[in-house]
Amino acid sequence: MSSPRVEEITVEDVMTRDLITVPPTTTIDKVAVLMKEHNIGSIIIVDDKGNPVGIVTERDLVVKVLANNLNSSDVQVKSIMSSPVISVNVKASLVDAAKLMARRNIR
Repeated sequence: MSSPRVEEITVEDVMTRDLITVPPTTTIDKVAVLMKEHNIGSIIIVDDKGNPVGIVTERDLVVKVLANNLNSSDVQVKSIMSSPVISVNVKASLVDAAKLMARRNIR
């Protein structure tokens, strides 16, 4: 059986299914601990209905918190999250998703 061509691979084929999410009022220190515990580089921020409203990455922690000498236990994730969340349909091709990421400067 041959491997699928890259054009045939969908987002669904490679996506993470068990997302770690937090509400917007979560403090940065708690987000950092979750990232460490789960060995992940980003966390999705969700509203009280579970809808994604933002994302915070390791880079956000460095650039927006550490580099500004902010106290991570005083800063809520809503103040540094990137919003709105950019997403694609799970049936989108991986190539199309990569093109969108490049256009939107998403790492």
